[in-house]
Amino acid sequence: TNNGIRYYYNTSSSYSQTTINGFSPTGVSCPSNDLCMMSGNNGRIYSCALGATSMTCTLQTNTGSMNYSDIHCNATNDCLAVGSGSTAYRFNGSWSATSAVPGNPTLNAVSGVAGGGSSSSGSGLEWL
Repeated sequence: TNNGIRYYYNTSSSYSQTTINGFSPTGVSCPSNDLCMMSGNNGRIYSCALGATSMTCTLQTNTGSMNYSDIHCNATNDCLAVGSGSTAYRFNGSWSATSAVPGNPTLNAVSGVAGGGSSSSGSGLEWL
């Protein structure tokens, strides 16, 4: 997407768009058929409700200057966003910073199992 425009394709083979000025998305994860989370520049994460022919996006968090590179959601209440630092941001009803990854790497991508994978540490999310 360019210039703050997000395109949404639904199952009826039609496109719709919404504009979020000053926001360049870098990652999107849709944990359900009617909800997508978008990460992007300037520390912003948006929650986008998907309707039959439109989408409505709401700012969820603004962590300042951190530029997110990716986001993954296992469920509507279980997301992890990573970006220009070694700290990931976790959503489990509200957004909060996780512990920094040792060695201070830049976290470029995150992945997991949609619908809730499991691991000994909890959610089954992994970051790279």
